[in-house]
Amino acid sequence: THGTGTALGDPIELGALKSVFGTEGAEGEDATIRMAHPLVLGALKTNIGHLEGSAGISGLIKLILTLLHGVAPPNLHFHQLNPHIDMDGFNVVLPTQPVKLLRNKSSQQQEQDEAMP
Repeated sequence: THGTGTALGDPIELGALKSVFGTEGAEGEDATIRMAHPLVLGALKTNIGHLEGSAGISGLIKLILTLLHGVAPPNLHFHQLNPHIDMDGFNVVLPTQPVKLLRNKSSQQQEQDEAMP
């Protein structure tokens, strides 16, 4: 996330994410997946501050390292959710400690598993 840390900005940002990734309006397999596996949200600002022009590339580097290692780093200094944020119907984790990510099997791994007796 952008992680503004402001009373106005955070509800707007999380509201937009909820409208795309929330469970409201999701159907079938999509709804099942969203309920079973929470979306893990992190903000780079909590780790290294605001970087102005280099914020985008820094966020991309953090994302790549998160996926490479399969662990989402914590949102430092996060203690309480903004009371103006509505989390109903939004299965999300805002980590305050490292969170191990679930890995999807590649098509090749699935084929190998299915071929095994």
